[in-house]
Amino acid sequence: MAEMALKDGNAFSNPRKGNEQEIAAILRQAF
Repeated sequence: MAEMALKDGNAFSNPRKGNEQEIAAILRQAF
């Protein structure tokens, strides 16, 4: 689960750096 979330986070972080908050939210949902 966490690995998939990290991969998705990398995909989101590539286009925009401002999505770090969204990545954090995804990671929180994963855990």
